[in-house]
Amino acid sequence: MAGALAVKPELIVADEPVSMLDVPIRAQILQVLVDVREKHKMALLFITHDLPLAWLIADRIAVLYLGRLALNFFLAGLSASTSGRLEMPGR
Repeated sequence: MAGALAVKPELIVADEPVSMLDVPIRAQILQVLVDVREKHKMALLFITHDLPLAWLIADRIAVLYLGRLALNFFLAGLSASTSGRLEMPGR
């Protein structure tokens, strides 16, 4: 990650960065990603199948279904207690 930050990018793409890690290591890596994003004022594209995890670190979530954008929403004003199901098109 240090090499990527050396060129001062505006965007970091993290594709499943914590999917195979133990919970304590996962939390540390996520904290580093969030800290780097905030410190360097850059965007973070966090690709994951773990929607609750995305909910914790994102300010915007887009959900793809069968290769198409199914949902796209901002989390401003929403809290983790907001309930509801994500309905996929055609289901």
